[in-house]
Amino acid sequence: MTITSTPTTGERRAIRQALAEWRAEGRLAAGGVARPWGRTEPMAADWRRWLDHGLLALGTTLLCAGVIVFFAFNWQDLHKFAKFAVLASAISLMAGFALFRQSGDMAGRAALGGAQVLAGVLLA
Repeated sequence: MTITSTPTTGERRAIRQALAEWRAEGRLAAGGVARPWGRTEPMAADWRRWLDHGLLALGTTLLCAGVIVFFAFNWQDLHKFAKFAVLASAISLMAGFALFRQSGDMAGRAALGGAQVLAGVLLA
């Protein structure tokens, strides 16, 4: 059986059944693993982690887009020091937030990404 793309639900069921039959016949060594095909599909925790990361990225993107649109709309009305103060404080807050998070934390990474985007707005 050659699989060229992502299997459908029926194909997955057939693959699981074939693996279970092979294991029962002794073709597959158990090797201490109760279900060698158990991690072929995402579990609920995988979906939650994906959803958390996706919503965090979307929220960061929308927040940065809102700041960009705010400055684009009010560019003429803001004083030059007010532009600098608001953007510099936002960058400092996001970088400070990322500083106190653990090194691999997704919220810290999102804050650093937002600070980079805001630094681009500041330079513009």
